[in-house]
Amino acid sequence: MNTIFLNCCFFSDLDFIKNCYRAILNREADASGINYYLEKIRTGKLHKIDIIGRMYLSRESKLNDTKIKGIWPKFILRTLQRIPILGYILRLFVSILRLPTIVKRNEILENQISLLISQENEQIYNKLNTLQENNNKLMKEINNNITMLETGLSNIVSEINSKKGEKND
Repeated sequence: MNTIFLNCCFFSDLDFIKNCYRAILNREADASGINYYLEKIRTGKLHKIDIIGRMYLSRESKLNDTKIKGIWPKFILRTLQRIPILGYILRLFVSILRLPTIVKRNEILENQISLLISQENEQIYNKLNTLQENNNKLMKEINNNITMLETGLSNIVSEINSKKGEKND
């Protein structure tokens, strides 16, 4: 008997499907199964719990004697939520119950985003300072070159004028 603890939030959609096949059905996923479940997840027609439940209830899973702890309450609740009026009331009730968790996760997410923004701003500030320093060095170098060119040009003009004066004498 296989006992599986499957955290459906841990994997992305494709990895989730492949891991469900491995864990529940004891085999690699076939292309048609992957495409079917990917389409259902990505269009919102099925939730990950629905897929786990459906695979778990399959004949193939029964042959493997697969057990998944904690699947029944979640799967039954998800199935009941599909019933037109009752489903709406259940989703509303579940959403109200989950609200504190959602608020807490939102606060954590806001703090993480704020930290990332702060780190990005610091990196941008440091890069701007580096650019400003490099710009100042280049401007000094350009000014030095201009001064040297002016000096050289002034010397050339003086030399030309002195040669003109010698020819006129």
